[in-house]
Amino acid sequence: MEQKVAIVTGGTYGIGKEVALRLANENYKVIVIGRSEKNQHESKKYFKSKNADVDVELCDVSKSAEVDQIINKVIQKYQKIDVLCNLAAIRPIGNILETDQDTWENVFDVNVKGVYLFCRGVIPYMKQNKGGAIINFGSTSGYGGTDHIAYCATKGAIISFTKSLALDHIRDHIRVNGIIPGSTRSGMNEDRPEEITRKIAEGNVAGRINEPEDIANAVSFLVSDEAATISGTFLDIGSVQGKMAIIQRW
Repeated sequence: MEQKVAIVTGGTYGIGKEVALRLANENYKVIVIGRSEKNQHESKKYFKSKNADVDVELCDVSKSAEVDQIINKVIQKYQKIDVLCNLAAIRPIGNILETDQDTWENVFDVNVKGVYLFCRGVIPYMKQNKGGAIINFGSTSGYGGTDHIAYCATKGAIISFTKSLALDHIRDHIRVNGIIPGSTRSGMNEDRPEEITRKIAEGNVAGRINEPEDIANAVSFLVSDEAATISGTFLDIGSVQGKMAIIQRW
């Protein structure tokens, strides 16, 4: 089979790294996007140790010129882009009185503008290729949360953006879906108190919190031919149970 090409933003750490590894193991040529030189160096060693066919590129997803440069580089080298997974995000803590304008704008630049720029950049090539798959990452915070209002607002925007993008490109055979990962032992949740982790595990049908592999499983399905008729939906991975456990804190 012809090797497919996938871009994974936020793929140098956490869930994104596991998603990139899964796609590489399924014969995708994967281009991972990160903006930290330290994470770039460490992830290169990680993927090499796994014999994974992954390129790691530095790019600030909020900068149009850098995004265009990366996409042009991928097209020049591989002539196509089959899959885009948007995981790059930041989550500053703070309610509205604790969130200054610079922080607000920075969160929207990374979490929303970055998704917009990459989707806008890859869709023309997916149209030429008569199809493709885009996965955007939402959050339970997109339905509201406490103490991180800017992040919540961006994830709410991603939910609406994803559904609208899917509707716009039905006739182009571009599938646009989302994933809402519940509490996962990775990335932003690595410093969560063990007491909260235990509560979440009790509320999860599996009797444990999510592992990065659980999220990678969902991505693998949504980008596969087995999901050929699915677009405009969000796959919830244990977030309901996780939300209930967090509510119990109050």
